[in-house]
Amino acid sequence: MQYEVMEVALGDIRFNENNPRRDMGDLETLAASFTDGEPIIPPIVARDGSAYRLFDGERRVRAMQLLGTERCHVNVYPSFVAAEAAIASMATNLKKSLDSTEQAQGFQTMLEYDLSDEDMRRATGMDMEKVRTVRRVLGESDGAVQTSLGAIFEAAAFDDPDDRRRVLEAGVYAEREAMTIRREKRTAKAREKILAALRKLGVPDERISDGQKPADAEKEMGLEFLGYIRKPKDAKELLDGFDAEKVAVWLSDSSWELSYLTYVDADEFGRSAGVVAERRTKLAYERLQLWMARARKGAIAWYVGAYEQSGSKFTRINTKVCKARRGVPGIDEDLAAIFSVSRPSMYEVCEWIGNTINTRVFYKPWNESRILINGQAKAAAEAWQMLEAAGWVAPEGTPVVLPAALASQDTLDSLVEGMTEERA
Repeated sequence: MQYEVMEVALGDIRFNENNPRRDMGDLETLAASFTDGEPIIPPIVARDGSAYRLFDGERRVRAMQLLGTERCHVNVYPSFVAAEAAIASMATNLKKSLDSTEQAQGFQTMLEYDLSDEDMRRATGMDMEKVRTVRRVLGESDGAVQTSLGAIFEAAAFDDPDDRRRVLEAGVYAEREAMTIRREKRTAKAREKILAALRKLGVPDERISDGQKPADAEKEMGLEFLGYIRKPKDAKELLDGFDAEKVAVWLSDSSWELSYLTYVDADEFGRSAGVVAERRTKLAYERLQLWMARARKGAIAWYVGAYEQSGSKFTRINTKVCKARRGVPGIDEDLAAIFSVSRPSMYEVCEWIGNTINTRVFYKPWNESRILINGQAKAAAEAWQMLEAAGWVAPEGTPVVLPAALASQDTLDSLVEGMTEERA
């Protein structure tokens, strides 16, 4: 295309509204590089009536404005074509690079004026495959979208037009939105596989829910918890031996992983031959935890009552607790001497009972049919002995062998064995 080099008044140059650039960068540094108040490479303009329309060199013109330049040399083309302006705006390597958002805007301008893929390739320096990708993704949008070049390429990875639209609209958060979509698709695919496995096993559709399980639903509906289904194979293993028509499944509301909470009718759970030792042990473990929680609560209530009475019982329990907390040896030591060492407060004693006789002295290894005692069990057994020596009685229903089970694994094993046999 032929052009003419002319000197024109800077005030006669009109900026091009189709220029995608919004960030003009450091104009002062650019202005300082000019010789005699204007750049070496003249801006490109086209005649627009009595004025000149700028379509390449906006940063240079603005830098000259900072210098107060009144006239400058320009390359004048005989006609103004918006498409050529967009090409020129993106093609020059001598100016500040466009950011990703500005590049996307430039592409949209070129598409609006129906430039060919080859024209866009020359203007941007991108390979033809990327140019065609941008055309395909942007061509689906109705009108201009505020997005970035990175978002366009992220969107191109999806087959579903709705997914591509979501990524485009995410703008600078396109990568995060793309990750969210991929996670949703993986979850949906995994969920379909689990549901297919449940239906194959015979679980009725009306007992499978993708909604959140109501609070205490297992109690209200007479259900017993079986476990979690996170993979199709979990369904087969978990429901083995049960009547599938008596199974109920809810989708967990956990945001961390896909899982279905699985229940079975209480009567089926109690008599089914499929209740394996691991499940019976789990119930025994929960019962042990309950007994320990009740014992702790009962001991604290008993001590508070003794404190309020402030009688001889209160003096005895204080001395016992004082010995335990201060490390004074011998349970038969002179109680008066021990009590004179320290008088723990009610809060201090209750805290000691709560922390020592806790519900975590037992633990059940994952997928095992044995319950073990941990390092805190010995201290709990000693505290139990001290409290009983001071007159405390464990809550009704607590097995008499439970304190001994805290100190002996063999005793605990025998207790658990009797509990699981009763349940089976």
